[in-house]
Amino acid sequence: MTTALQLVPAPASDLLPARAKRLRALIRLETLDVLNWDEKSRILRPSPDHPFLGMHICARAGCWAAARNTELGLCSACRGSWKRSGKTPEDFLATEPKQISNISGGCRVPKCRRPWTSSRTQMCMRHRELFTKLGRPPLEEFFADSRVRPLPGFGLCSVDACHRHQANGSNLFCPPHWTRWQEAQVPDADFETWCRTEPGTSSPLR
Repeated sequence: MTTALQLVPAPASDLLPARAKRLRALIRLETLDVLNWDEKSRILRPSPDHPFLGMHICARAGCWAAARNTELGLCSACRGSWKRSGKTPEDFLATEPKQISNISGGCRVPKCRRPWTSSRTQMCMRHRELFTKLGRPPLEEFFADSRVRPLPGFGLCSVDACHRHQANGSNLFCPPHWTRWQEAQVPDADFETWCRTEPGTSSPLR
């Protein structure tokens, strides 16, 4: 005997913030501290020395991939980049920070709520433009400048499984999901369903 499959409807979107708040209340603050919870990007970044979650991290600046315990301390991808560069290990590590194409962290200007657009500067677009306009001064001097003020954020990406922030106020997604949404050609009526079911984007731990 067979019966028709019944699909359980997804929870109403207006209930999700309340449920998330209740779950958050169950997590001890000391646990978040131990796991280096980043409130800006909403990512756990446990220390490489953590007894259970720790691992060797690539020695290349900007890269947080797992690395083998070797003398160079590079992940396999960065080891390949080093070999192609023709540089000594010391020169490579000093001059070749890894560039992360997608947004993966918060602006390093204190209290700024916008995401960075470059892993090299780790600043949001507006602060990166100002940094260049002021002649790229030392960071301590730049942060102390009265013209450098924290900016409000645009909110999290509308995809439920995504931890990234919206890069600007022109759409409701982070850049990777904005591209996916355009490629998916989903009718506007299915916007909420797509946001609930679309997977998150990969992001390096930091």
